[in-house]
Amino acid sequence: MTELSLILALQLTDKLGEKTLLNLLKKFPDLTIDDLIYNQEVHKSLRYKSVIEKVKDIDYLERKFIQANKVIEDHSKNGIEILTLNSPEYPELLKLIADPPVVLYCKGNIGLLKNLKNVAVIGTREPTQYGEVAARKLARKFASEGYTIVSGLAKGIDTFGHLGALEAENGKTIAVMAGSLDRIYPSENKGLADKILLNQGLLISEIGIGQRTNKGSFVKRDRIQSGLSLGVCPVQAPLKSGTHHTINYAKLQKRLVFCPTPIEEETIEATQGIYALMKETDVFVIRDKADYIKLYSCLNEKANRLLGSEYVGNNKSELIHNYETQLDLLLRQGVEVLGDRQKLREVFEKIFTRI
Repeated sequence: MTELSLILALQLTDKLGEKTLLNLLKKFPDLTIDDLIYNQEVHKSLRYKSVIEKVKDIDYLERKFIQANKVIEDHSKNGIEILTLNSPEYPELLKLIADPPVVLYCKGNIGLLKNLKNVAVIGTREPTQYGEVAARKLARKFASEGYTIVSGLAKGIDTFGHLGALEAENGKTIAVMAGSLDRIYPSENKGLADKILLNQGLLISEIGIGQRTNKGSFVKRDRIQSGLSLGVCPVQAPLKSGTHHTINYAKLQKRLVFCPTPIEEETIEATQGIYALMKETDVFVIRDKADYIKLYSCLNEKANRLLGSEYVGNNKSELIHNYETQLDLLLRQGVEVLGDRQKLREVFEKIFTRI
């Protein structure tokens, strides 16, 4: 595995872009200094002559290593751990996206990154009172079922998603931030960030201490929220909202998009994006309590498609329980279950043949 200091030194290398670095580390997961200096295949991956000359320059590399070690020290002083794409703790779901962060800065319970049962609860910064209640209730329900709630620590729906998760017994939540972890944004959520950490939650960012942030940092953050999750749930969003960035990322990453049915009329701006979403055929809409059972099965099926036997092996008993619960629900509703039973059996036979 490539050393952390080497990866950070490469990040600090002039004109070496993030995409080139990502491709380099994927191709050479055990990259060494000797590789940088002598390996022609590594030089081909670096592409640009100016970059190749820099990484072959021992004096230049030494300066970058000094800077990299200072980065490690500064983060350590702030209780922040640094993970790379090759770290064993790096989340498997996030690795699957087209552009995973090369480096993740983490504060709190990094063990949460190994969880596979994650859903993102997201939405507008200006929700209605119903939206606040719905986000809190939905996050609490999923956290009670063992899901980790992912959100962005923003004002509005994000805040209530995190709070709902913390209200569940042993509820856990991950806050994905657009800036560095030493400066909580927005500042009014500093108390919430502290509460997340006190309850064995986690703060993460791809931005390190001292690095600049801009509007684009928030959009880049959105791909991490969806990338960490099996499903993404926008609770409230206008037709034009940053929430749609995360929704679009979720679709690109082949994650499940689901939403609750709004109680308020479509004339309310905060609901209009959700009403539009409900018209899309690939969006799961929660209309009543019974839909949660179906939703859990959809999330399990999504996990199986993305992660295969690793997920099934870790969640076999839960998958069987959900299967039996859904059949029981159909029976209690007094519907003809023969066709439904066959469909369910086909789904779960595909799952369990991988165990």
